[in-house]
Amino acid sequence: AIFAHFIACLWYLVGSSKFGGQQHSWLEEENASSFYMYICAYHWTMAQFTPAPVAIAPGNVVERTFAVCVLFLGFVIFSSLLGSAAALISQSRQEAYDKLKENETLRRFLADNQISIALSTRISSFFHHHRHRKTRIVDSDLPSLRLLPMSVYAD
Repeated sequence: AIFAHFIACLWYLVGSSKFGGQQHSWLEEENASSFYMYICAYHWTMAQFTPAPVAIAPGNVVERTFAVCVLFLGFVIFSSLLGSAAALISQSRQEAYDKLKENETLRRFLADNQISIALSTRISSFFHHHRHRKTRIVDSDLPSLRLLPMSVYAD
């Protein structure tokens, strides 16, 4: 929301400034209060990052250049987010595959070595629970605990 506010304010600034003697601006299309113009600028900003339609269009070269830069920025941000999501999905799939492969290898090992069903079950159960077990956190893992008064730390 703050990022969109920043872009909206810049869009309003570009529209209200007369860079290089530009005469026509998107602000001239509307004849309303500053608040309404800000809302229009915010709407324009949101429409640049989503497929939402907006009736506001650049009115001069400076506004058009700014609009293209905002579109490019949106493309970069979207691509980055998409890449991060794809990487997370890929990592999750790889972890699931590794776990399945390890389980299959363990089953094959137990079968190839003719380990009894009872012992195989115990071994499989151990690995299943061991995999989900988190290591215990001890006070040395939290250096900030040393900041506590001794009376509190002793309790």
